[in-house]
Amino acid sequence: YHYQGTEFDLSKGILAGMFGTPFRLEGGPAIGQIPRGVAIQRTAYSIIVHTGPQRQLAWFSMDTPLTSVYVPLYRRSAAVSHTYSVGHNANFTRESAWWAFDFVNNFMQLRYHDMSSEVYPMIDRWQDAIDSERDAIEQASPDDLSKWQVSLQTKLVADWWRLADFLIVKYNDGYVNIPVMGQKTGYPEWYAHMVGFSNDVHPLWVQPAARPPPSVSGYVAPTVQLPLRWD
Repeated sequence: YHYQGTEFDLSKGILAGMFGTPFRLEGGPAIGQIPRGVAIQRTAYSIIVHTGPQRQLAWFSMDTPLTSVYVPLYRRSAAVSHTYSVGHNANFTRESAWWAFDFVNNFMQLRYHDMSSEVYPMIDRWQDAIDSERDAIEQASPDDLSKWQVSLQTKLVADWWRLADFLIVKYNDGYVNIPVMGQKTGYPEWYAHMVGFSNDVHPLWVQPAARPPPSVSGYVAPTVQLPLRWD
């Protein structure tokens, strides 16, 4: 999704912040540019079409796919849950599936690396659970398939709101509060070294560097020379 493991990895570098978000602010300034990941934060939804002689369906995810779950929509059923059919980005509501996934993704920007350790495994668990049920339900009647689709979507969104509530509590006020309340984590050590964190309490100012200090893990040296100016 974000060129992970390459020299263009969006989760690396100063623009990713101290907690490694792969998403970037858009809108400039015009002195520079950013690479565009496969998944960007303002993605409204994504669809992957799955065709073949045995099954035809669309995999549908709300909000940006990097932090969302793909649910199957079968050609034999037009049923969707209420939560997948309501919502507008100008009106927050917990009735909407889109807002559930969008809220979690936006809250993750506070401590993306830490919260992804909660969110990514939950995505995997849900995708595995969906796959484990699909073989049986694909042989069911259209009516039973529709009921399964609606039930799946409803349970998923309810679980995602529970995840949202959990993240709010666990990472409230810059602490880690689960399993023990009020655990201080401070700044990541690699980030503190990089910006010159010290006992001098004056504001810190930094300048661009060609490469990170040795304390930064996952660095991939550039192999491509890109132009700094476009004529």
